[in-house]
Amino acid sequence: MRRTLLALVLLAGCSRPYLRWTQREPLSARRGKLAVVVEDATGTTSLGRVFGFGGVPRALLLDEGEAKDRLTQLTREAAITAGLGLAAKGETADARVLVRLEALRCEGLHRTATAELRVTWAILGPDGVPRTDAMVWGGKGTGPGCERALGDALDQLLDELAAKLVDGPVREAVLTAG
Repeated sequence: MRRTLLALVLLAGCSRPYLRWTQREPLSARRGKLAVVVEDATGTTSLGRVFGFGGVPRALLLDEGEAKDRLTQLTREAAITAGLGLAAKGETADARVLVRLEALRCEGLHRTATAELRVTWAILGPDGVPRTDAMVWGGKGTGPGCERALGDALDQLLDELAAKLVDGPVREAVLTAG
C-alpha cells in the first residue's frame, strides 16, 4: 500500500512538459528564407524549485537540450506567424536569427508561480555579419503553477518575436539579399 502511494505521489508531479505556449495564426504569404539558430547560455537543466505534493519542495528539471529545442520551435513559429519562410536543412538562408537563452527559471507555490525568461536575439546575414543590433527581451509570467507561468512568459516572447519580425527595419534586415 505504501509503495503504491509513493509511486502515485512521484508520478503526480513528474514528467510534465513545462515549456508550452499558445500557437498563433500565420500570415498567408511567406517571403524570404530564414534559418533559426538557438544557443542555451543558462548551462543548467534546473528551472528552480517548486512545491509539490504536501508542500514538499522539489527541483523543477528539464531534459538536456529541451529548452533549446523548444525555443527553436517557438522561434520558427514566430517567423511563420510573421509571414517569413524558413530555410530547409542544407538550403542557403537569406538571413539567420540568432537567439541566445540567457535566463529561464520558475519559482512558486500553488497559485503564485512566477517564471522569468530572458533572451538576446539578432538578425545575421548568411555570412554571419549582423544586420541588426542585439535585442534583449526579458519577461515574467505568472500563473497557478510553473507550467502556466512559463506558458505565459513564452506566449509573451512569441508575440514579441513575431511583432519584431513584422516590424519594418527588422523585416527588411531579414529580407535583404546578401
